[in-house]
Amino acid sequence: MKMPSINIAFKEKGISAVERSERGIVHLILKEETLPSQTEVNLYTADDIPKELSDSNREQLELTLRGYVNSPKKVIAEIISKDAEDYTDAEIKAIFNKVYGGTELTKEEILKFKSAMLVIFGEMDWEKGWTQQFHYGAIRNNNTKMFKLLGADTGFDSIGEFTTAKAMAKFLDRLNTNGKLTKTILYNLNPCANEVIATMLGNFQDGSIPGKIQFGSGWWFLDQKDGMEKQMNALSVLGLLSRFVGMLTDSRSFLSYPRHEYFRRTLCNLVGRDVENGEIPASEMERVNQMIEDISYNNAKNFFKF
Repeated sequence: MKMPSINIAFKEKGISAVERSERGIVHLILKEETLPSQTEVNLYTADDIPKELSDSNREQLELTLRGYVNSPKKVIAEIISKDAEDYTDAEIKAIFNKVYGGTELTKEEILKFKSAMLVIFGEMDWEKGWTQQFHYGAIRNNNTKMFKLLGADTGFDSIGEFTTAKAMAKFLDRLNTNGKLTKTILYNLNPCANEVIATMLGNFQDGSIPGKIQFGSGWWFLDQKDGMEKQMNALSVLGLLSRFVGMLTDSRSFLSYPRHEYFRRTLCNLVGRDVENGEIPASEMERVNQMIEDISYNNAKNFFKF
């Protein structure tokens, strides 16, 4: 007696289920060198595909509309620029005039204007000899019900996921190329970006100021023992811990200042554990003690010229 072909039966039932299911909606984000007249379009057939798109993107949309077993009900195509943050001074002036005249901006224009403002503010900081600090990685006001009840920023925020490395490098490089990259501190909220920032620092250290580009201490949700240790370990492995400016206090509350003591204890425990494990030679204790003092006080004093 032959055994039944279970695999074939399962495949047939699977295909039947797919064929009977309701067709869904596909949302694609495509990159183009030059943006078309419409940056978001609803597609039902291949005839709806904008003629301005590149051959590769047109082919991708045609394949998507065709589907595997059933074609989708609709394809939403969102087209963005390959280098949305690139801009010229003439473009920014035109965008400003457009807003001043009451005309709504496109997504592309908004990105360009935001990029320009970041660069201009960075140049202003350089001219004044100030330090620019960037805290990023939060998603705000996630609970709509509580937002309506209590308003913005009332405790319903969390850690976000963003792809920022390339844009960050481009922003810092633009300032650096123009000779206007000031002292900078970068704070991430998602610990998955620790190594990204720890390696980004080395791209723009120029020897003019010790630790000119800094990896900021654990911030917000990371402002606790585990978050602080992960930040310092990443900096120690991939950068130079001895130049670290240490803990900050961005709160207006005097009661938040004990975090500096909490940070110092965490730092001492972290380094002391390495000494006990033989990872830092005990013969270098004088240098280790100096490093702890520098991170706790001297580095910040010298960095900010207090």
